[in-house]
Amino acid sequence: MIIDDKGKLFGKISIIDILVVCLVLAGIAGAYYKFGRSNTISAFVKPDKIELTFFSEDIPKYAGEAINPGDLVKDRLTDGVFGKVKEVALGPDIYYAANADGKMVKSSKEGYASLKIIVEGNGRYQDTGVTFNNKEYYVYNLLEIRVGNTAVYARVQSISKIKG
Repeated sequence: MIIDDKGKLFGKISIIDILVVCLVLAGIAGAYYKFGRSNTISAFVKPDKIELTFFSEDIPKYAGEAINPGDLVKDRLTDGVFGKVKEVALGPDIYYAANADGKMVKSSKEGYASLKIIVEGNGRYQDTGVTFNNKEYYVYNLLEIRVGNTAVYARVQSISKIKG
């Protein structure tokens, strides 16, 4: 007989032991299916190296000058980390105001500049955007970022996956 009177298979393995092993294997397979197919970073999904470019048209120049390569970049709302600043560039501010005729014209404010920040970090790249800390970001997303000890409203100007 395959199962003896003590409930052991071939007199060696208990049916309860087999059921426990099957339940554990089913749990592992279920976790892999759930986390391996989602956009979240987990033990089953290797993150991609991502380069994000943030752009702000009009900030106080002193705020831009306080940002340095190597500073940590975070989303203020989620406190999620994008990565570290690779490059910082200040340019002329982009500002529009009404002239005497009421027409909107490009002008400049003294002490203001535009800001471009290139950030390198780890996320989940997709054709439609990128996921950092289980939140999706897209080109032209407006958000408040914290860079070092500076807070800036900026838009995502570009997203690219770094090869290698």
